[in-house]
Amino acid sequence: MCNVRDRMAMRRCQAEMMSAVKPMLILAAEAAGNEVRSHCLEALIQTTDGNTELAALIGSSGVFDLTIARALKAADDMAGASSYMDGVLLELLVAKAVPEARVHMQILPYVIRILQEGVLVEYEIRQKCVEVLTHLSYTHHRCRDVAAILPSQLLESLLEERGSKEETKTHSMSDEQKRKSISAMSDMGFMGNLDAITDEKARTAMNMMMKQFGDVVRLASVQGGGSGLVDHMDGHLFYIGLLMANLCDSPFPGTDRCFGSVAEPFWKRIMFFAGLGACLRAALQDAQFADGDHEPLHIVSTCVKLVSAGYAGQFDGMVGPLVDAIKLYSSAAARPAPKDLRIARLSAVVLRAITEVNKVAQSDLCILAKEDDESILRDALNAMAQEEPAAGDLLDLLSASAPNGMEALRAASPFSDESSNRGY
Repeated sequence: MCNVRDRMAMRRCQAEMMSAVKPMLILAAEAAGNEVRSHCLEALIQTTDGNTELAALIGSSGVFDLTIARALKAADDMAGASSYMDGVLLELLVAKAVPEARVHMQILPYVIRILQEGVLVEYEIRQKCVEVLTHLSYTHHRCRDVAAILPSQLLESLLEERGSKEETKTHSMSDEQKRKSISAMSDMGFMGNLDAITDEKARTAMNMMMKQFGDVVRLASVQGGGSGLVDHMDGHLFYIGLLMANLCDSPFPGTDRCFGSVAEPFWKRIMFFAGLGACLRAALQDAQFADGDHEPLHIVSTCVKLVSAGYAGQFDGMVGPLVDAIKLYSSAAARPAPKDLRIARLSAVVLRAITEVNKVAQSDLCILAKEDDESILRDALNAMAQEEPAAGDLLDLLSASAPNGMEALRAASPFSDESSNRGY
């Protein structure tokens, strides 16, 4: 009976759960009844949300994989698949907290199997499965594991996704047996009423992160930072794009191509690179949006992978958000955390690569620097230049006169000329 609106009550629940994690996980794994298992998983989910320590403890419990395996076991019908969401949500919370944990390797096959079931599984569950894969792909070791285990047919299916609007139109709830199964699940408390499921707005409301992302995309389109973005991308498609970006330099199964090469048409279709800029800006300005879903560190780390793989020329509307991230290093910033300093350094690396191959980006950077009356940007770059060469190169760009300054900058570039010519 945790009251999530009462912070102290929530903390007491989390403290009690710390001593009951393993018994609760064992009960969820071994309970004969679906209702008992569901209550156990729900208690774990509620108390783990926002508690990294508890999520890490669950991941290292030694029985977490058995619990999730039971929740995600193959089901004969939709009623039997009702525990999918609980299992995937708990796995997602642990994946966000400790993505490098080895236990995820035992759970990955179940997540992939659910995605392979396609439209037989609720769209929201498939969304969460993609989020699990994406959060694991942010880490070095799990990134390689995810790339190695993903089947080519599943990847091709993901790259053909058209988003929640298309899903609602294509897969209506007209089948009577499916409607009865969903109604039964609604009675058990797993989902909302049947009418709400068919309503697109209610679907969006079921996932607050997706709603927030939709707001971000609409705002970017209105401000001109991503014209038409709202018609091409939603939160689910963006997660697929992030997954492919994190794996961009890994071999695509069954081909002699890499993930990035295969994903290029998909990225172009959803305007992925414009979405990156809109997402980074929102994550820097709104801590609630960044909390566990799209953290600035994750976004800029993905951008580093992309520019290192030769995609610097594809970034659109990214200069402003990167400049905002670099300013976190300024002495004017209020006690920046170590994570903020790392975000700023990685942003400098990305911005350096983008300005080398894009004259519009060079111009945007110079304009932003001139508009920066308090010289916060230059102050941050000066402070950073001692340990990050990219910051020094950006200072050279700002102080040098074109084109001589840029020629000197290009001569020191670690990126090949070939990368600057890459295009769709």
